[in-house]
Amino acid sequence: MLLRRISGIIAIFIFAGVYLLFSQEKPRVDGPQITFAETKYDFGSVGQDKILEHIFKFQNTGSDTLRIYKVKSS
Repeated sequence: MLLRRISGIIAIFIFAGVYLLFSQEKPRVDGPQITFAETKYDFGSVGQDKILEHIFKFQNTGSDTLRIYKVKSS
């Protein structure tokens, strides 16, 4: 009987903890925040003199205007 009550109380605390953990909203960043769909891309084996292209999609997930300056490729 006592073991059943203790197990019930522990189960309630675990359920409450999981609920509180997953029910909280993610905080929004003050200012601009860039988020990329992917951060790297593998072209595989490529012969010489081939022109390659890939588009990296991104989104401003912050609360202010995102400005991008001095873009360079490598």
